[in-house]
Amino acid sequence: GRPAMLSVVRDVTERKRAEQALARNHAALEEAQALTHLGSWRLDLVRHQVEWSKETYRIHGMAPGTPVDPQTHFPFVHPDDFAAFQADWQAMLNGAPYDITHRIIVQGAVKWVHARAEIQFDDAGRPQSAVGTLQDVTTRKLAELALTEKTAALRRAEQQLRALLDTLPVGVAALDLETLRIIYANECLCRMLGRERAAVLALSPPDFFPAEHQAANNALFAKALRGETAWEPQLPIQRHDGTVFLAEVRNILAELDGRRCMLSVLTDITERQRAEARLRENEERFRRLFHDTRQPLCLMEEGRFSAVNQAALALLRLERPEQFLGQTPIDFSPPYQPDGRPSAEKAAEMIRIACEQGGHEFEWEHVRADGERFPAIIRLTAISERNQTLLHVVWNDITVQKRTQERAEYLAYHDALTGLPNRVLGVERLANQVALAQRHQRQLAVL
Repeated sequence: GRPAMLSVVRDVTERKRAEQALARNHAALEEAQALTHLGSWRLDLVRHQVEWSKETYRIHGMAPGTPVDPQTHFPFVHPDDFAAFQADWQAMLNGAPYDITHRIIVQGAVKWVHARAEIQFDDAGRPQSAVGTLQDVTTRKLAELALTEKTAALRRAEQQLRALLDTLPVGVAALDLETLRIIYANECLCRMLGRERAAVLALSPPDFFPAEHQAANNALFAKALRGETAWEPQLPIQRHDGTVFLAEVRNILAELDGRRCMLSVLTDITERQRAEARLRENEERFRRLFHDTRQPLCLMEEGRFSAVNQAALALLRLERPEQFLGQTPIDFSPPYQPDGRPSAEKAAEMIRIACEQGGHEFEWEHVRADGERFPAIIRLTAISERNQTLLHVVWNDITVQKRTQERAEYLAYHDALTGLPNRVLGVERLANQVALAQRHQRQLAVL
């Protein structure tokens, strides 16, 4: 009959351990979600309630614990993505799989998120709840978009490059170094080879080597593949019709469409060789014309004689070209010209006029190797060669003409037999004396 207290003691050690473990797991889950930017959410479709994880709140820029509802996420969706998002969300509520990537706007900044969810149904097949994840994939998505843009830009650049290569006047080919097949050929190369592009792409370089040059060309081709040679000045190439032409080939090891390739640029040098042959013929013709003509000729370069023919040497009474080459006009001129001007000064002026006007003709007094002076008509012609101006010099010895002219002038005023002044000279001198006397008001007597 005495009062008593009845106590019940229960060992909760395991429960506490389980709660602590659950708390640790929950903390680890939250940490993992934060590290991976992967939030989770649970939607009760019966009570129309939703629960967000802390990372889901952070993705939306909201403080954890802020009240949310099933449509809290909707205003964050980017306007351009909202229609597709809403259609996928409604399809999920009807039981369809939910896996969508779209943009959201958080505090004025655009983010990319990847959302996934699964619907849970009751025994009658009615949707009860949805469990999903929301991951911030902005960094990855921007990298993907940048890569896509770079890939598109690269493809555009390759297309532009191919279009540009098709306009070049030289042949261009790309050879796959693994298959040794041509994977690209521009229009010019196809015309060079006399084949359609498809036919060229079905072959390899040795297929274009003439039989008589096969061994030598194969050796050069092997060196090019090893990167040992980048240029071949004259490589025989056979066209589809069997004719052979010489090509200058330059090779570059590069990467094309992700494959290691050798880019080859081929220039048909047939016309160049013909032009060079014609040039050599013209040079030889000019050389013969220059050296074999009886007209005294020479060339001047930078004020000094650089070439001379035999006629000019004979005119100056020189024995060897070495006595003339490298000298200047002053070395074969007297100190002064007949008009009293210094030869050096006048020569510089004549050369300047010829260079400015393209040519000049004048009279000049020269000195032969033996010291004899003689007059000459000099014709200078300016010639442009290798970015320099040369002077082509033509000499005409007018010694005979000068003597004939002086003799004619003498005979015009003197008697041919006695050498005495004739009437013409007397009348001319008398007229001069009369004019002089009148000017000075003097008397004049004639005997």
